[in-house]
Amino acid sequence: MPDINPIHFNKTAVEELKAALKNHKIPNALAFIGDKNTRKKNAAFFFAKAANCMENQTFPCENCRSCKKIEQGLHPDIRLVEPENNKKTIAISQVRALGDDISTRPNEAALRVVLISDSDLMTVQAQNALLKMIEEPPDRTVFILMAKSESGLLPTILSRCRTIRFKQLSSQQVRQYLIGEYGADPELAHIACETAGADVTTAVRYLGLDKEKDDMASWINARKWVLSQLASLTGTDRFGVSEALALSHRLSLSPVLMTDVLAVIQTFFRDLVIFGHNPDAIVNTDMRKVFSEFHQTLAPSLFIKWLESLFETNQRLMTNASVRLTLDRFFLKLVQDKG
Repeated sequence: MPDINPIHFNKTAVEELKAALKNHKIPNALAFIGDKNTRKKNAAFFFAKAANCMENQTFPCENCRSCKKIEQGLHPDIRLVEPENNKKTIAISQVRALGDDISTRPNEAALRVVLISDSDLMTVQAQNALLKMIEEPPDRTVFILMAKSESGLLPTILSRCRTIRFKQLSSQQVRQYLIGEYGADPELAHIACETAGADVTTAVRYLGLDKEKDDMASWINARKWVLSQLASLTGTDRFGVSEALALSHRLSLSPVLMTDVLAVIQTFFRDLVIFGHNPDAIVNTDMRKVFSEFHQTLAPSLFIKWLESLFETNQRLMTNASVRLTLDRFFLKLVQDKG
């Protein structure tokens, strides 16, 4: 069997999980702590598969009926709990419903696994309800709580969990993975990796490398278009109010893609600020000539002002402000500031 690819999982954490399975010393609850790009959710599903694999006891074969059902989200004993309908919390009603669902014995699993994604988003009431289940867990059931940090979980919850920490992957690791595993162009691998914040899944999606999900294969062209629009809007081109509003309108038509668009916009203004100090550290290496021209014609203080304005725009969008109006405000300010 092939070993765990460390780019997909934190190797130390996965080895700890494999040892627990091999030695049959599985705690009632596990707390997976780490940032979003540490692949802790993948590791949680790896554990669920390995614990129930019909061919192997410590490593999922991916081919047996159990592994396939878990992969497809069809296994009746592998439960995933996460915020519903884009809400920002996991409510007590969800935890109570979970309690009703797992009150009986597992249907077919050797070990029922309850996966709670973003467990630090549970309300205090929800955590207290979950605490009772962890203290007296149903038969053959283990809970895996995934969280960015321990601060969002009650001490009483953490004290009953075995904590496994997931280290953040480095940009270099992700770049090498994109190049080695997919044959990605080194420059594009760098750009995608840095834009995605070293998140493997997002970087793969950006470059259209996931053959099963090719809906984002055009990200490369979309990125170039967004950057060219920003360069025209902030540079010496005669882009004014009408062009700013047209850009805002165009981007607001695809709110689902707004996170990806904002990530590209953020790299543009970040690069503008740091280019004068360390040009080798920019994300958009294919924009060197543009940034060089900007630094020859515009004041560096303006770049910092724009970056601050972008931060404020992100904050507004996080509070569910109107996407169109928020972008209008931002792009119009860019035009006004450049004079």
